[in-house]
Amino acid sequence: MEYFLENDTLKLKIASHGAEMKSLIKKSTGIEYLWKADPAYWGRTAPVLFPIVGRVVDDNYTVDGKKYEMHQHGFARDNEFDVVSQSDTEITFSLKSNSSLIKLYPYDFELLISYKLTGNTLSVTWTVKNPSNDVIYYSLGGHPAFACPLNDDEKQSDYSIYVETDNDELTCAEFDDGYVTGNTYKLPLDNKKISITPHLFDNDALVVENHQAQKVSLLDASDNEYLSVSFDAPVFGLWSCPGKEAPFVCIEPWYGRCDNKNFNGDFKDREWGNTLNPNEEFNGGFTVEIR
Repeated sequence: MEYFLENDTLKLKIASHGAEMKSLIKKSTGIEYLWKADPAYWGRTAPVLFPIVGRVVDDNYTVDGKKYEMHQHGFARDNEFDVVSQSDTEITFSLKSNSSLIKLYPYDFELLISYKLTGNTLSVTWTVKNPSNDVIYYSLGGHPAFACPLNDDEKQSDYSIYVETDNDELTCAEFDDGYVTGNTYKLPLDNKKISITPHLFDNDALVVENHQAQKVSLLDASDNEYLSVSFDAPVFGLWSCPGKEAPFVCIEPWYGRCDNKNFNGDFKDREWGNTLNPNEEFNGGFTVEIR
């Protein structure tokens, strides 16, 4: 099923499969700000990543000595969500643990994903609930892909990424075959900007830890900010298809990330993982502001 939210400024389309955003249009111009999910590049638009972000080593993880299989970014993006509330400008989806999911992830949970339009801003809220009497462990993140460039007759290399930070560089986690290595490297910023060169994503995602920035924007060929993503997540990723010059850039707030390639511990000990006590809930998310 597809659902639509609309106000005077924006129109949003969401699929119940994965509770995934599919379109975000500014009504006055008709411009589409989300990636169109062309499978020639990448067939998704804005999946929600749960209960892992990235990969666990060899797609297996251990809970209390028992092994489970989990593929990249978890299962939420591939499951049907129920709608629990809806208005013209706001909607909330729910996914709960069930007999099939418990075989993949041995914790009782409810994941709520909410979207709300206010003026030129889209708010995305994630809530993880623990209805059980046991502690649960999880990671959670977004993977929204934004059109870059906005128009077919423009070059992506004329666009740039603006990072709101006081630093003149970002410290990025080194990436190798879907995992981090434990090493880092420096990514220089030019007046807080990253040029989108054809080779920017040759080594896959840029992984930035430790709250180095809480707002990232896309700038057009005239250096105008046309979209910004704000978040409180401690980690974020920047990504586009390596080596393809794909016409989108993902700005990804993460409460978690992939494993270190040498990790062989219990699921609860994963770096940047999250803990939720019995009958508690976690709230996170991000906002997208359209110019």
